[in-house]
Amino acid sequence: MRLDKFVSHSCQLTRKEAQKKIKLGLVSVAGKVVNQIAYQIAADDDIKVENQEAALVQHGYWMLNKPTGFICANSDPHHRTVFDLFDKNIKGKYQKKTLQIAGRLDIDTTGLVLITSDGQWNHCVTSPNNQCPKSYRVELEKPLNSHDKNILESGIQLAGEKKVTQPAELESLHSNIWNLTIYEGKFHQVKRMFTAVNNRVLNLHRFKIGELTLDSALEPSAYRPLTEAEILSFNFPGQANG
Repeated sequence: MRLDKFVSHSCQLTRKEAQKKIKLGLVSVAGKVVNQIAYQIAADDDIKVENQEAALVQHGYWMLNKPTGFICANSDPHHRTVFDLFDKNIKGKYQKKTLQIAGRLDIDTTGLVLITSDGQWNHCVTSPNNQCPKSYRVELEKPLNSHDKNILESGIQLAGEKKVTQPAELESLHSNIWNLTIYEGKFHQVKRMFTAVNNRVLNLHRFKIGELTLDSALEPSAYRPLTEAEILSFNFPGQANG
């Protein structure tokens, strides 16, 4: 792992803040000051920041294949929530109120939901400023014609919004089944986009967030922890790629 990425995660800093500390000589690896922000560290390296031992914060990160009928909320008096799908030992360890949903889905929408105890990571995934792409498989009531496709790919005005949507990406799987990628997350955005071109979404399934694709081995209602590489595939606010 890069040193600046480690310092960012362990100290809950932006990447730029972490890089500044490294350049100022405030970070040491195995007792030696390291000024190279891209320095590659090993898992067992002794790292100190301003003479204080640094370690990755032990947060939880999971991907869930959400089924229909569950809402993305910590609690609800009328519906089951995605947290009802989690093992009670996980809920007991982190306490339900500390677990957060990184990218919510409607009750009738299925697919990839990310859940974490790491608020900064959640912000990175969901902040509009980061324009994290989200990809969906959309089944429509009517075939999508080329004119409406061009409108959606150029940006469309939604009712009640001041600005048009950002350009979407569309890939045809069938005349009325499409892969759609958007870079924002307005309220009920996908459904409203197709309503704006006089169509209707019959089924909606999210299969990708950022570079992370829903594990094909996960059945509906199943979940698994994210790997370290999957966690780090999302850039923290203010950090550079790499």
